[in-house]
Amino acid sequence: MAQMAQKTNYSTMTEQADKLAGSETTVRRKRRFLDAATQTMGSITKAAKAANIGRRTFYNWIDQDPEFALLFEEIQESILDLIVDRAYHFALGIPEMDEEGNFIGWKIKPDAGTLQLLLRTLGRSRGFSEKTSIELEANIPFIHDSEAVARLVEHAQNL
Repeated sequence: MAQMAQKTNYSTMTEQADKLAGSETTVRRKRRFLDAATQTMGSITKAAKAANIGRRTFYNWIDQDPEFALLFEEIQESILDLIVDRAYHFALGIPEMDEEGNFIGWKIKPDAGTLQLLLRTLGRSRGFSEKTSIELEANIPFIHDSEAVARLVEHAQNL
């Protein structure tokens, strides 16, 4: 998996790494960190160790070097893409076919929980959600008491 993330980011990283801020030594350390972050699926601790820096140095670089922050964000995005891709396989399953293309079983069975998670997160804009959101355009108080609701309805009818 780490190799896939590395391939995704390598061309972008080499083009943008020339814009990293700092001395020649700092730029080399930043490149080492970014390479290690790609190899370790975005692990800050492991990448910092590989680049021989502390975590605080990493966070300082993020705050002070917009190009470094952008490159690290791109690594995280490609890793997230890879994870979502794998989640699709678990959600939809991987069918097993015979030589003629007929379904004979599952290499990986579909997982309803993963499918629900993908729909709740990625399908939120299409209405897939566990929560219902209601937007009111008027300032209407929420009333729990049924008698109070009846009085409010009666009052509205008399207007």
